Amino acid sequence: MDMAVVTGGGTGIGRALCSILAERGMSVLAVGRRAEPLHVLATEFPGRVEPVVADVATPAGRETIASAVGTGRQLRFLVHNAGTIAPIGLLQALTPEALRDHLATNLEGPLFLSQRLLPQLSGGRI
Repeated sequence: MDMAVVTGGGTGIGRALCSILAERGMSVLAVGRRAEPLHVLATEFPGRVEPVVADVATPAGRETIASAVGTGRQLRFLVHNAGTIAPIGLLQALTPEALRDHLATNLEGPLFLSQRLLPQLSGGRI
C-alpha cells in the first residue's frame, strides 16, 4: 500500500490533504503537535490514517516520525505542511529565541526530516 507522511496534518490544509490521500486508498501518517485533532481524523479513516503526535521542529519529534514510518515501509509522498508565521511584529521586538523557533519549524524541520527519511523515499516525492 502506498504511504504518505503529512506534517501539520491535524487541521487546515494538512487535514484536507490527509483526507484526500486516505480517500484515494493511501496509508497516511498524519503528524502534528496536538493529539486531539489527529485522533479525530484517524477515527474518520480507520486503518488508513495513523496519528503521530510529534513536533517537526525538534530532533526528538523527527525521530518519532521516522520511527512511525519504520524501516520496512516505502514512502510515496512526504508533505511538509507544518509551519508557523510567528513571530509577527516590529523588527525592534524580534528576539533571537523567536527567530530560532520560527526557523526550527519552517526550515530545519522539513530539511532534517527529509534527510532522515531519504532511505524510505526512494522513488517517492517531497
